[in-house]
Amino acid sequence: MLTMEEYKPMAAMVTAQCIYAVMNMLGKAALNSGFSPLVFVVYKLTIATLFLIPTLFLVKGGRVTAMSINLKGFCLVFLAALAGGTLNKFLYYIGLNLGDTSMASYICNLIPAITFVMAASVGYSQFSYPLNL
Repeated sequence: MLTMEEYKPMAAMVTAQCIYAVMNMLGKAALNSGFSPLVFVVYKLTIATLFLIPTLFLVKGGRVTAMSINLKGFCLVFLAALAGGTLNKFLYYIGLNLGDTSMASYICNLIPAITFVMAASVGYSQFSYPLNL
């Protein structure tokens, strides 16, 4: 018999999947109503930024220390955010606009499996074994 404490990880995973499903449906509804995927991504990232900055100050108690970063480091962080966040979301919402919400959920859930297969095929996974064909 599982206790309530042992159900918490499962409940968190189910909650996260439900949130992703609702976000897919809301995104699809916005795109169907005429939103451009680029504008939708800009709005989404702007709202996330406006939410996270005050959260940072609340968590740190108003004591945010200055970070020293040179121009090269700033450019690398900018390119990583552009390619990793903005471009990823833009391509995702273009696919969502052209496809179905259930297809978007399937693809998002397949990403870890595809990553594992790619890593195993080139020998970067600790669980990869040579194929004896």
